[in-house]
Amino acid sequence: MWECTECGTENDLDPDAEEAQILDCLECGAEFEIVALDPLELTLLFEAPDEVVHSLEGDDEAVDDDDDDDREPWVG
Repeated sequence: MWECTECGTENDLDPDAEEAQILDCLECGAEFEIVALDPLELTLLFEAPDEVVHSLEGDDEAVDDDDDDDREPWVG
């Protein structure tokens, strides 16, 4: 098990985990790299988006999911 430093969620660690492997917090999406296995040491690579962290803290504000859907898709 490892605890996400961003949201405090306990996540399972794959028994076959290796150094340099990337782990994602299942709750907030923060990404960590395994620096060492014994003892387990993780480095934060990417923080969880602010709107996810706020929603985990009980923030009742609505998250704007509008990704400008009215734009034409790019065709290459």
